[in-house]
Amino acid sequence: MLLFVILSQFNVVGQVSSNLDSLLAVSKTQANSPEQVKTSFLIGYNYRKSSPEKAAYYYHYSQNLGNKLKQYKYVASTYAQLALLHNTLGNADSTEHYLEKTKSLVEKYPEETDPSSYYQAAGLIYKYRNDYEKAIELTKKNIEYLESSNADKITIAGAYHNLSSIYWLLKKLTTAIEYEYKALELFSAGGSETGVAYANTSLGNIYHDLGQERESIKHHTLSLEFKKKTNDMRGMANSYLNISTAYLGLMNYNKALEYVNKSIAINKELNIQPEQVKYLFQTAIIYQEKKDTLTALNFYEQALTLGEKIKNTSLISEIEKRRNEFLPNPQKNKTIPGLLANLKEYKEKEDSLQISNSLKELTSQYYAKQNYKEAFAYQQKYYEMEKSMFGPEVLNRMKQLENKYNLSQKENTIVLLKKEKEINGIKLERQRTAIFTAIGIIVLILLIAYLLFNRHRILQENRRILEVEKVRTEIARDLHDDVGSTMM
Repeated sequence: MLLFVILSQFNVVGQVSSNLDSLLAVSKTQANSPEQVKTSFLIGYNYRKSSPEKAAYYYHYSQNLGNKLKQYKYVASTYAQLALLHNTLGNADSTEHYLEKTKSLVEKYPEETDPSSYYQAAGLIYKYRNDYEKAIELTKKNIEYLESSNADKITIAGAYHNLSSIYWLLKKLTTAIEYEYKALELFSAGGSETGVAYANTSLGNIYHDLGQERESIKHHTLSLEFKKKTNDMRGMANSYLNISTAYLGLMNYNKALEYVNKSIAINKELNIQPEQVKYLFQTAIIYQEKKDTLTALNFYEQALTLGEKIKNTSLISEIEKRRNEFLPNPQKNKTIPGLLANLKEYKEKEDSLQISNSLKELTSQYYAKQNYKEAFAYQQKYYEMEKSMFGPEVLNRMKQLENKYNLSQKENTIVLLKKEKEINGIKLERQRTAIFTAIGIIVLILLIAYLLFNRHRILQENRRILEVEKVRTEIARDLHDDVGSTMM
């Protein structure tokens, strides 16, 4: 969900070629100019994942030159990117330092800078720190600023996309869906196929968390179509994994295996080992759900072996936890006090899904102990929770959002068809004009040719008449001379 974090921060990212070789070549021709400030920023942005050190170098160069040339808009964006870079690297002090510099510069030069630089970076950093309320506040301010300043649709869509991701992390899924549909609508209106694809991926993930797997498959399939179109092999592999997960939720294990195997096949070409660990892990879970214990354990071991090889500790921990829960363990069953403690924790976090799961588990535990009064009470709470998450009102709201988006798509299609019709009409009119003009030119050429030919014919006729007259005159003269000589 973080793909569009940069969209509203620095619009030039989408407007200038991001080819690193081209940028490096162009930079050499832009000595100490505003264009070099921009280009240096873009070079740093391109290096942000592959080489943070180089990214920092070019960001600093852009910032220093920008300050010198008073290009404060780019300087603010550079400070914001430095804050995000250090946040990724885990440098808390440096993150705070550059975030504060971004804020100070925006406040000092409000007319020359873009407040979105600060709002966007700060929102993402607070999200990273799990301060979701602050992240929501800043992201909403960013959206408010972007909409009031008539920013382009794709930039605003990116901000809505980020806001949705925060609510998704909070497990406020219906709110997350609402904002993601807004992002989807704007991405579509702005003509960003990439944005539409990733919004569909997010919607697929949210619907999966809501247990609506068929909707999840629909959105992941829409995203997959774009990735196929652009030959995004890694994106295709991830989409196949997401679709596999949705089919697993439907307990369609054959389909789940079919799609995860497609992910594995693609990754054999790409050879991205962290991704391969995820695909092996997914395969283990599918076989676990199929009750094929030996095959499941085999894939768990393959996933762990590769995970340890690439030293991915977080993924290893997740795989071990799932495997250990799968293995027979008499102490793995949670007690009622433990479940009650978990329920309290989930309520504090407002984690609707876990609250629902805890209520369901407590119902089963009390029923097993023949405490039917408590079992009935928790069952009623469970039903109320499920109703609040998946009841008719919520489902209708989701359907309304989907229908609204589909309607806007149809309206956009109608507008496009009208524009296409107008364009075709203009083209046809131009073609007619061109044809008539060509015909006119041809007629004119023929007329001129005819006039020239006729003139030439008349001249020839006149010349012939003159020649005849000349001959007659000469004959008459000769006859006159002959007659004269005879008389003599």
